[in-house]
Amino acid sequence: DPESDPNWVEVAATETTGHVFDSLVVPPVGESLSFQLTGSASERTGWGWAVGGVDGNENDTGRFNFISVTEVSATGTVVSAGLEGDFNSNGVLDAGDLDLLAQAQVGGDTSFDLTGDSATNFDDRIRWVRDLKHTWIGDANLDGEFNSTDFVSAFTAGKYESGGAATWSEGDWDGDLDFDSGDFVAAFSDGGYEAGVRPSVAAVPEPASGMLAIMSLLGLARWRRRAK
Repeated sequence: DPESDPNWVEVAATETTGHVFDSLVVPPVGESLSFQLTGSASERTGWGWAVGGVDGNENDTGRFNFISVTEVSATGTVVSAGLEGDFNSNGVLDAGDLDLLAQAQVGGDTSFDLTGDSATNFDDRIRWVRDLKHTWIGDANLDGEFNSTDFVSAFTAGKYESGGAATWSEGDWDGDLDFDSGDFVAAFSDGGYEAGVRPSVAAVPEPASGMLAIMSLLGLARWRRRAK
């Protein structure tokens, strides 16, 4: 009986494009498992791999096809985990990952949790920027520094207090999908403006100069909107 025999593995699969395969096998921490199923779907006798939909009955509630374990085999290979924080799976840490993280922050998708607190919030954004990318909140072009070039990049998009959705490169640095004063607070609180690349040991930010820069930039942004 597969319900009581520890040598059995419960699986589910469909013979459709993509071959969905779910298993109760638990991979090691930080690793994943890949499987390949082989066997005859025409002979279904006895207990074995529980496969649904091999003869078109996948939409019938409660119906399964049981294939004997002697007719189906599975091979598994442990593969390395992907790059942490690479949410768009392109092999690099880029602004696209931060944009997906922002959507997860707003939508409450906990699968983007980077801090292990079972939540997706600004703390995860900080960890991505500081610990994974080793840069600053406010580094719009992700060149490793936070300076005036990043403000040019952000303001060029014209999203400041526009009501439209903004991306990381367009000034959404706090992850709420908007570019507003809160993003300046988040950026200057990180203390990286004109500080060069992020050091291995965090330095104490200069609050006075940071707030002066914030007020100047906000004034410039409002003047530009009135001038249009």
